[in-house]
Amino acid sequence: GVTSDGTVVTAGANEHGQRNVSRWRGVKAVAAGSHHTVALHRDGTVSAEGYDAYGQLEVKQWRDVKAIAAGAAYTVALHDDGHVSIAGYRDSGLHEVEQWRGIEAIASGEYHVLGLRGDGRVLAAGCGRDGQLDVSQWENIEAIAAGGNHSLGLTGDGRIFTAGANECGQLRLEELLRENDRETP
Repeated sequence: GVTSDGTVVTAGANEHGQRNVSRWRGVKAVAAGSHHTVALHRDGTVSAEGYDAYGQLEVKQWRDVKAIAAGAAYTVALHDDGHVSIAGYRDSGLHEVEQWRGIEAIASGEYHVLGLRGDGRVLAAGCGRDGQLDVSQWENIEAIAAGGNHSLGLTGDGRIFTAGANECGQLRLEELLRENDRETP
């Protein structure tokens, strides 16, 4: 996590150096891939540490970044002007994110990326073997999130859209929320 003074606190495995972040300063956000850690600095630059077999740490040239996300072996950045950059693993259609414009938020799963457009629509790129890219019909979305192989969208009125893998019940969120509403007096 990020402390109020902009330093980073980590926990967990470090076999690839993904926790070697003690020199980072001025950090406002962090993201974690499978074996790498990424920091967004207050000045809009990005740092990364850890496993770099696919080039997922090659982010030093990025400028004017307002959001970051990390997948299994890649890093993505949302720039102030609404375009998206990717470093690292680019197969399975992940490279398509570099064509995106007008994006306001990003989220990453294991091998897929979501982009929230200003009009409330969602774009998706990457591996969709479990249906996690099936977001083209979503409308009026105000927030997005992604898990390993699933995608979520939240509307302003509290509706939740889900797509992707459900082997552990992760797509039942909207159903569970409705059940809780019925049980609340």
